[in-house]
Amino acid sequence: MAQKKSDFDIVTQGFIQYLEKTGQISKLPHLAKEQIHLSRTLFDPNLAIVQTVIKLDPQEITTLETKLSSIFKRPIKVTNKINRRLLGGLLIRIGDQILDLSLRSKIKAVKEKLSHSGTKVT
Repeated sequence: MAQKKSDFDIVTQGFIQYLEKTGQISKLPHLAKEQIHLSRTLFDPNLAIVQTVIKLDPQEITTLETKLSSIFKRPIKVTNKINRRLLGGLLIRIGDQILDLSLRSKIKAVKEKLSHSGTKVT
């Protein structure tokens, strides 16, 4: 008896066919690698993705790992990603939690506070 294809198999097959038709099949290994990385970072509760404007040095990463491990009461591994839109500070994602310690968010909070107080902010 033939086994019925799952919806996942059908979607995957359609995606591969799309890549073939558009001449992008050579991108499949890169896309698969990115998807695996994304899955690990989204679902690994012990991995912190720390976005900064400049690259953190190894000592800063070690310090962050120690502090985050203390806060979350479990060992945390830090991966640093560059995000030039932050202006400064840190944006930390651990599983489904986000700690926004960026300069951009602090400026936004000040703007909102001033706008609620009746002061015009430009």
